[in-house]
Amino acid sequence: VQPQTKTILEGATDFSLSITLGTTATRFQWIKDGSIVLFDDVPATSTNTSVYVFGSAVTSSNAGTYQVKVYNFDSYTMSATATVTVTATQTSITTQPQSITVSELSLLQLSVTATSPNTLTYSWYRNGAVIVSGSASNILSISSASASDSGVYSVKIRDSVVELDDTRS
Repeated sequence: VQPQTKTILEGATDFSLSITLGTTATRFQWIKDGSIVLFDDVPATSTNTSVYVFGSAVTSSNAGTYQVKVYNFDSYTMSATATVTVTATQTSITTQPQSITVSELSLLQLSVTATSPNTLTYSWYRNGAVIVSGSASNILSISSASASDSGVYSVKIRDSVVELDDTRS
């Protein structure tokens, strides 16, 4: 399996490229934009897979074209080219939920505002426990609040690529 072209958001973690061979290889050399970035001088594992792991968080400097030079004893072959495109995070929270105090049996309503080019979903939490999961609404409404509704509320906002946490309300 050849390395695959990918687009990833800046700041993403646990991102890597890999190559898996059907034949025996003795070493792998990862090349980015014509320069060696990793020379794996250890013989390949029984799965004949090599993985190039990006640092703790992807930055724009990770963008480029990648290839793997695969050595087999006295010869080598080049993999297909994989292009990595890094895009800036476009999802952000623009208005955080605000702390409120409500009377018993009154409306408890919290809201958050976020921007994204993608469809957003909202998961609301009270004291760390999910109370609404995957909602299309950025508003949490409890029509007749009671003492059991007291607590610390938070929301996780998710689009197709990014998950954001708000500050606590």
